[in-house]
Amino acid sequence: MHRSMRVLAIGSAACLLAAVSACGSGGGGGDGKEIKVRFASGYPAGVTSVDEVAAWLSRSEARVEKETDYSFEVESFLGGSLVNAADSLAAVSQGRVDVAFLVPAASPAELPLNQLSGVPFLSRDPLAAAKTWAKLSAEDGPIKDEWAEHDVAAVMWAVAGNNTLGLTKPIDSVDDLDGLRVRAIGPASVVFDELGADVAALDVGEVYEGLERGVLDGFATGAFNSSIISSRWGEPAPNIYDLGMGQFTSAGGVVNQKFWDDLPDDVRAILVEEAAANLDGYAESALEPLDKKACDMIEELGGQIKTFPADELASIAERTGPIALKGWKSSAEKAGVDSAVADELVENFRSTEEKFASETDYVDPLEKCVS
Repeated sequence: MHRSMRVLAIGSAACLLAAVSACGSGGGGGDGKEIKVRFASGYPAGVTSVDEVAAWLSRSEARVEKETDYSFEVESFLGGSLVNAADSLAAVSQGRVDVAFLVPAASPAELPLNQLSGVPFLSRDPLAAAKTWAKLSAEDGPIKDEWAEHDVAAVMWAVAGNNTLGLTKPIDSVDDLDGLRVRAIGPASVVFDELGADVAALDVGEVYEGLERGVLDGFATGAFNSSIISSRWGEPAPNIYDLGMGQFTSAGGVVNQKFWDDLPDDVRAILVEEAAANLDGYAESALEPLDKKACDMIEELGGQIKTFPADELASIAERTGPIALKGWKSSAEKAGVDSAVADELVENFRSTEEKFASETDYVDPLEKCVS
């Protein structure tokens, strides 16, 4: 039977710290005073969400060493060197790693409810969306229960970006997508399919070559700056567009539940505080220079960054949004989710995200580029 406090994520600081103090005996996550953490990601360094999780662990490591009687050593295995993206949930659940960078879209069968994070047109504010998923993971309810089924704690949430489209050749209208081959995954692929594109779900490692060789005409991504800076997809595809689809997916750091429960209370509290700090300013300050660099690189490559007229974007949302949402709900129900539970989750997400969005001043990097 699952413990009542199975999942801890970032909600209100007071609530979280109270939850931390009630999390267990604080027996320690290591041998004596030494705490060793195996952190794995199927994605490489340079992907901004991965870097956010790595920075969270680094900040926590420094504070643990300074403020407690414990040592805290993080050993990182990035870029699929230990586990790939699809195996990350199983690896952290089984204790093969202690912390994993996780994108729910990589585990659709295991996390059907969390796939809602990739449904287009639900949120245009990734910071508000990240805070929403953190809150839903901390509160009693279906999202918290879904994490608990896999014996992991969803502790840290990254600010994953909005859907961005990159093309090898410029277009004047979304109608020009008809017949183009675009790399897209998850619920976002439904939108491109409805717009007439030929959707290809290539692995991230195959995208650059596919664009360069003409196998692909474009790519959809939720990591604008790392796609341009680290993956260099902008070199063959420097024409960047915002279709108004909103957040690409959620992402963050999940911790093996037993490892989490066994950590000393003061160490666990530091990890919680530093996870909250990521959503309280760190992520935005760290991402802003990267966003600017990506914009500058597109300009240097002779590309363009464009947003379409508001009426055209509204038409896309009206035409494809309900189809994508219906597809998510159908998949969730096939996985055993009750229809009423799915509907309630959508409404809860929308109302919570709206509240957080009213409190943030997030500006999409593409808007900054064209301003």
